Order: sequence, then structure tokens, then C-alpha cells
Amino acid sequence: KASSGLRVQRPSDDPIAASVIASIDHKLERDGQRDRNMSHASAVMNNLDTSLGEIGDLVRNAKTIALEQVQSTADEGTRAEMANVIQQQITQLTGILNRDFAGLHYFAGAATGGAPIESFHNGYRYTGTREGLYTDLGPELDFPITMAADDAIGALSSRVEGVVDLN
Repeated sequence: KASSGLRVQRPSDDPIAASVIASIDHKLERDGQRDRNMSHASAVMNNLDTSLGEIGDLVRNAKTIALEQVQSTADEGTRAEMANVIQQQITQLTGILNRDFAGLHYFAGAATGGAPIESFHNGYRYTGTREGLYTDLGPELDFPITMAADDAIGALSSRVEGVVDLN
């Protein structure tokens, strides 16, 4: 004890003090993890916020183009050109929805390991989940750090079903 300067070197030296030390160590470790979780959540939220801003800009721009085309007497060539612009915006939107931060795809819901939007039969398919991923920031404070693309842009359509098999 004198050589190390420690009052408790083994739990058997003072079981009560060892228990208090273990409890304090556990609390320090848990608080440190929550600090790391907070830093990570903050970084993800900053990226998510930037992406949502870019999505809003794309949607406003597409809306402006659509309104101009409805109100104009544009010829077929101009409309085809604007359709190409909209297709480029859809491609940009897909890229934004597939972004990740440190391997975490923040529009994939809880399925964060892969890109949530993929091309599928001349359209797009969402491969994420509808529930987000949460991080522990403290007692009774589970904080969402991802979201489903459906929550961000209404990406999912309802399934259309009928009584006739169209195949």
C-alpha cells in the first residue's frame, strides 16, 4: 500500500471501498460513452440537416420548373429539356438520400449499413426501414439519429392491390 500509494490494490483489501470504486468507474465509463454518443449524434444531425436543406432546394426548384411548364406555351423540345433537368434532380435526390456519415446511412432508418435507395425496374426502391436508429444520451433519453426516407420526402407509395391478377 505504501509503495503504490493506493489504499485498495485488491477487492479483498477493502470490499466496501472496492465496490464504491467499481461503481464510480462504471459511471465514468457510461458518461464517457454518452459524451461520445452526443458528439456522434451532433455530427450526424449536422449532416442530416444539410441534406434536408439540399432536398428542400431541389424540391422548390422542381416545383418552379413544373409551374413554368404548366403556365407556358413551351414547345416539345423545351419540355423534353426540362424533363432532363428534372431527371438530373431526381438523380441528385437519390444521391443525397444515399449519403452516409462514417458508414451510417442516415436516411435508411435502422438499416444503416447500405444505401437505402436503389434503381429498380425503371424506378427506385427503398431498402431501408421505417423506424430510425436511436442513440443513448442519458436516462430515458433515446435520441433518433437516422430517419426513414419516407419521413424525409414521402418516398414510399402505398401498395396497389386488386382482385384481378394482372400478370
